[in-house]
Amino acid sequence: MGKEYKIINTPFLLQSTFGGPDVSPTATATSSTTPTIGSISDDPALIINPTKKGATFYSTSPIAKQLKSKGIKNGQLSLTDATQLVFIGETKHANKRYINPTTNKPEYMLHPAAAKAWFKWRDEMNSNNIKFRVSSGYRNYSHQKGLGSGSTVASAGSSPHGFGGALDFGNLYGIVSGKGTPSASLNGRKNKKWVEIAKAGANYGWYNPWRLSDNYGLDEIWHFEYWGPV
Repeated sequence: MGKEYKIINTPFLLQSTFGGPDVSPTATATSSTTPTIGSISDDPALIINPTKKGATFYSTSPIAKQLKSKGIKNGQLSLTDATQLVFIGETKHANKRYINPTTNKPEYMLHPAAAKAWFKWRDEMNSNNIKFRVSSGYRNYSHQKGLGSGSTVASAGSSPHGFGGALDFGNLYGIVSGKGTPSASLNGRKNKKWVEIAKAGANYGWYNPWRLSDNYGLDEIWHFEYWGPV
């Protein structure tokens, strides 16, 4: 967007400015123009994801590159091959396409590298009483195609969910009522619930990707991707 931001004493800012209930943080912006979308200078995305992980499409992520090197296409991962997908223990409203044979119930799935990091993220959130609700994980081609079209719906074969490296959170979706506009998303990111989830996720390579949190075009505060090693 052509603006430069200077983030000072990141750990202190995260602790002090996000400590209260649903308050906006304060960062220092250096720009000759005034932001036009809310107050971008206090956007927590700039603090939690300063290196802009996820600025490019997920097809460039370590997980996607590994799968493609093996000839495995988006949305066509094997549900029974543990080197491609594993169940992650989250079951609420899980799609019936993904049945855990151990429980015989639907359960969300992720690529094993993403799942390993997810378990650490989940445990940290549970330890700190951070509330979350997973609402989407891996989606195969037919699942993605069945979602239809819309500004926040990727076409089948192109979604990060098709590589098993993305999660959606229903409680964060509710904060913005599913809106993907920059203004709604900026306000949503200032909510303490988003900050707590995003801050914990960043410790394990999970981010609300920069291309969906950059105050430009489409943003999605509920969508997180794993950009860590495989």
